[in-house]
Amino acid sequence: MDSLKKALENKNFKLILTNKDFELLKPYLNGFKVEFDDSLIGGFILEDENRIRIDHSLKALMEDKKEKIGQILFLIFRWWDYG
Repeated sequence: MDSLKKALENKNFKLILTNKDFELLKPYLNGFKVEFDDSLIGGFILEDENRIRIDHSLKALMEDKKEKIGQILFLIFRWWDYG
């Protein structure tokens, strides 16, 4: 965790995001290394030079919550069929 904190303080990392998100955030990203990945559907990935990676992409967040999302969708579709 200390190495991540140091990387963030020194801006010693790269931010991976879509071109569209970059255009929205450009004023706040001065001095940061940026890499584009338009296969992302939203969110971002933060990676330092030691390959410490924080994946906060929409896909990763959905994968993390897929069971809960499935339960909610099941209830919605069940309600839709009987509502």
